Amino acid sequence: MKSTNNLLNSLTENESDLRQYLINKVGCIETAADIFQKMAEKILVGKVTTKILNHRRYLFRIANNEVIDHYRFEKSRLKYETDFSLSIENTEHRSAERITIANDGLRVLNESLEQLPPLTRKIFILYRIEGLKQALIAKQLGLNLSTVEKRLATAVKHCRSRIIESEIYGKSN
Repeated sequence: MKSTNNLLNSLTENESDLRQYLINKVGCIETAADIFQKMAEKILVGKVTTKILNHRRYLFRIANNEVIDHYRFEKSRLKYETDFSLSIENTEHRSAERITIANDGLRVLNESLEQLPPLTRKIFILYRIEGLKQALIAKQLGLNLSTVEKRLATAVKHCRSRIIESEIYGKSN
């Protein structure tokens, strides 16, 4: 707890430098503010178990990791949107009903992903969208492989059940 308090104090002391660093990295004041907020939340809920010798350096490392996560997420989102746009463009010969069903399916999938806990959602996106191996995800996130496997299974089960509940694919094609 003391380590977390010290880290929070250091976060406050270095806030303007961290915000400027984030603005320089992402080029947007609002996005930088969002990333800074994520950092503060992670420090508040996280348990710092190791002794941190240089709080400022540690905070800037966290900031850099959050920027990397932000760009990864944006890359995945853009790929997802591009793939979706291309699939819609190639559906001119398909009926309006099929397009509506596809759109509803994506809406339900997005909603179900938003319902997942943040870590489970992140693991799902890294695995299913970014194509990372489970072992690499476990290493990057500092988790056991079995935790990654269980979270993925939970995510897939949740998304599948939400799609089935929505009865989108139960409609006739």
